[in-house]
Amino acid sequence: MLRSGQKLGRFQLLVPIGSGGMGRVWVARDTSAGGSTRLVAIKTSLGDDDGGREFWNVLLDEARIASQVQHPNVCAIHAFEVDEARNIPYLVMDWSDGGSLHELLAERPDHRIELLLAARIALLVCDALQAAHELADQDGVLLGVVHRDVSPQNILISSTGQVRLTDFGVAKARGRLHAATETGEVKGKLSYMAPEQVTSKNADRRADVFALGCVLYEATTGERPFHGDDAVSTLYQLLEQPLTLPSARLPGYPVELERIVFKALEREAQNRYQSAEEMGAALAGWIASQGILVTERELSTLVRETLGKRIAARQVQIASVENDLDVPAPVTLPGEETLSGSATGKTPNVPAAARRSRAVPFAAAGIAALALVGWMALSHNRRADPKVGAEPSVGAPLSSAPSAPSAPSAAPSADITLTLRAEPAEAVLYLDEGSALPNPYQLVVRADRSNHHLRAVAPGFAERVEPLTFDHSKEVVVALSGRAAQPSTPGSKHPKPAVPPVPSARKPGDVTVTKKAPRTLDTDNPFAVH
Repeated sequence: MLRSGQKLGRFQLLVPIGSGGMGRVWVARDTSAGGSTRLVAIKTSLGDDDGGREFWNVLLDEARIASQVQHPNVCAIHAFEVDEARNIPYLVMDWSDGGSLHELLAERPDHRIELLLAARIALLVCDALQAAHELADQDGVLLGVVHRDVSPQNILISSTGQVRLTDFGVAKARGRLHAATETGEVKGKLSYMAPEQVTSKNADRRADVFALGCVLYEATTGERPFHGDDAVSTLYQLLEQPLTLPSARLPGYPVELERIVFKALEREAQNRYQSAEEMGAALAGWIASQGILVTERELSTLVRETLGKRIAARQVQIASVENDLDVPAPVTLPGEETLSGSATGKTPNVPAAARRSRAVPFAAAGIAALALVGWMALSHNRRADPKVGAEPSVGAPLSSAPSAPSAPSAAPSADITLTLRAEPAEAVLYLDEGSALPNPYQLVVRADRSNHHLRAVAPGFAERVEPLTFDHSKEVVVALSGRAAQPSTPGSKHPKPAVPPVPSARKPGDVTVTKKAPRTLDTDNPFAVH
């Protein structure tokens, strides 16, 4: 099986982020520039075999179709490649650091989002679909592209609020390699499929309009318009039952928005919007009538507030894997041996420039995620007094022993090594007004006597700022306070700490890796209950 650290061509796999059917998606980094920090998404087969010729064709179809759709709201496909050593095909795609609309709705109260935000997301997907539907060959003949799997799982929203439509793996288009079976085929998720799609009739671009209507209905009401306890009941609702209007599920639902949703969900294709562009124009008109500007900034806030902890944990995991892969093997000084003749295991002094070069890539890889944690902590604690309950924490960890005499100040021109650490381990560090730093963080700087400050933030703790001078090499530890104590157990003298204390044997530069539970895998069975 593929695993973290393995290479496919010039790409190094870091963290798996999802799988379904025969495929798996990884976060990977492009190593073509000698350790570049550019992250991409890699879609490949689940194992070390080719996954069957059919899966090759599915990937190749997706690459051929999606790579031709040049639109900011379509997840770009950069390449279809084959790892010759393992005979594994894979796609190289844009990496979106946020989450899918499906994940967003799952975490929201009542499983829905604000009406204007949902309408804005649907409008951007309309633009993406229109670009795909209008895709033509070199002679200007339309390819007849139909996505056929427009669903919340395939709408990605980044932490900056960029919306992208992804997964053209089951798209219909003229000249595709992945051919239909003789009895027809049902592609996509059943709850979002147009009636003509499930009855195996010829589905055109209006099937995607219907699917997007289902997505908009769900995002604004918290429920799918057609969804039963099993595939049969879902089909019955889709084909026979009248549509339950959004206003019946959500009192006060705007009349004009309801008309847009209702028209998109007309059973007869000729009664729907005839194109995604037409539906998008209707949505744009309704949004404008509300007199409120909805931009990527508002979508970014939605994603960060809802999925911020998950995004930050994943980015820290990515940065940790990168750091583990970049740590060089221990080097022993020639001639440095123990009495028994074996090496002592000590490493030679590394030049300051080399230490800096190893520290910077890890910091860059983790800054985006750690900034999210800091942003969340600041939002959580903005009303709290950061000085309440604060304890002295600069220097070595607190103990009852007298403090050792401070080291003599270094000459202003000398390089010094600073190890910055905060407790708890999930805290984020900020030096002066710079970007978020990993915890712990080691840097080599030129000694000076200027005044600096080290800030630490963490969810559930009071923010803390400590003064700092670059006078000599040292470790600086900032201990945050504010986490509520756990109830004491019978007979215990002290309450049980919320988290285990940081081991005293922890070395500067060690990184805490949070193990996450396996993600729920989407199935490609169209008749499965979703």
